[in-house]
Amino acid sequence: MTLTDAPSDGGNPFEDDDAILNQAIQALGRLEIGDGEGRGALEQVVDAYRRRLLARRRLLGVQGLVRLEINDLWEEIARQSAEIERTGEELEQTRKGLIQAEQMAVLGGMVAGVAHEVSTPMGVALTAASYLAEQTQALRRVVAEGRIRKTEFDDYLKVASEAADVIQANARRAAELMHGFKRMAADQTSSERRIFNLRHLLDEVLISLSPRLRQGGHRVSIGCAETIEVDSYPGALSQILTNLIMNSMQHGYDRGQSGVLQISVREIDPDQLELYYADDGKGVPIGHQKHIFDPFFTTRRNEGGTGLGLHIVSTIARNLLKGSVALEPLEKGTAFRVCFPRGQISS
Repeated sequence: MTLTDAPSDGGNPFEDDDAILNQAIQALGRLEIGDGEGRGALEQVVDAYRRRLLARRRLLGVQGLVRLEINDLWEEIARQSAEIERTGEELEQTRKGLIQAEQMAVLGGMVAGVAHEVSTPMGVALTAASYLAEQTQALRRVVAEGRIRKTEFDDYLKVASEAADVIQANARRAAELMHGFKRMAADQTSSERRIFNLRHLLDEVLISLSPRLRQGGHRVSIGCAETIEVDSYPGALSQILTNLIMNSMQHGYDRGQSGVLQISVREIDPDQLELYYADDGKGVPIGHQKHIFDPFFTTRRNEGGTGLGLHIVSTIARNLLKGSVALEPLEKGTAFRVCFPRGQISS
C-alpha cells in the first residue's frame, strides 16, 4: 500500500516516510480482529499520515513546476531587459543624431543669411572698384593724348579717394562678417574649451543672425560688460543664444509681427555668471511650460518644427556647461535664465 509517483529529482525524498507508513500498515495487519477500538484508532493515524504524505508529494510537485515557471520568467525578463537596453541605446543614438542634424540645420540657415549679408558690402565694393577702373582708363587716355588739365587730375584724385574709402569700408565690413561667422561656426562644430570675451561672443552671434533679425524687424538690446572673460565652451554658449533667439522668432511672434529681444549678463558671484534672455512676444501657455525642454515637444510640427531647439539648450547648459537653465514666463513674453560657471580665469 505504499504511495508511488514521487517526483524524480535524483532520489525518493519520501523514502523514510514510505517506510514508516509501511510499518504502520503491517502493524495494523497484525492486530487481532477483536481489538476493534485499537484497530480503528491506528487506522485513523495511518490514514491521516497517508493523506499528509500525499499532500507533501503534491506540494513538492507544485514547487517543482513553480520553480520551472520562475526560471522561465527570469529568462524572459533578462531577454526583455536586454532588448530594452538595446532599444534605449538606439533611441539615444537617434536623439544625438537628430540634435546634430538640428544644429547643422540652424548653422546652414545662418550660412545662407551671412552669405546674403556679405553680398551687400561686396557688391558695393565691386561697384566702386568698377567705377574707379573706368575713371582710371579715362585719365589714362587723356594723359596719352597729352591734354590733361589740373582740374581733371584733381577730379580724378577726389573720385579715387572716395572710391578707395568705399571699397575699404565695405571690404572691412565683409571681413568682419566672415570673421565673426567663421569663429562662431568653428565654435559650434567643436567642443573646444578656451578663454574668450563674452561680449565679443554675443556680438558675433548677433552678426551671424542679423539677416534673420532684420528680415523679421526685430531689435536686440544687449547689456554685457566689455571686460567679462570666461573660461568655458564658446560654441556651447553661442548655440544656446542662437537657439533662444531662433525660438523667439519662430514661436514668440505671429507672422509679420516684430519685437524687442533683450540679452543681459550679470555676475552672480565671482565664479558664477547669469545670461538673461527675454522677448516681448506671445509667451508660453501654462499647459506647455512644464514640457518646454522636453525633446520633440513642439506646437508647430506641421510647420517644420522639430521640438529640439530648447531641449538642446537644456542639454548643453546642464551637461557641457555644468550649469542650469530655467524658464520665467512674463506678463508679456518669455524669459530664460542660464547660469554657468565662469571658469578659472587667471588674474
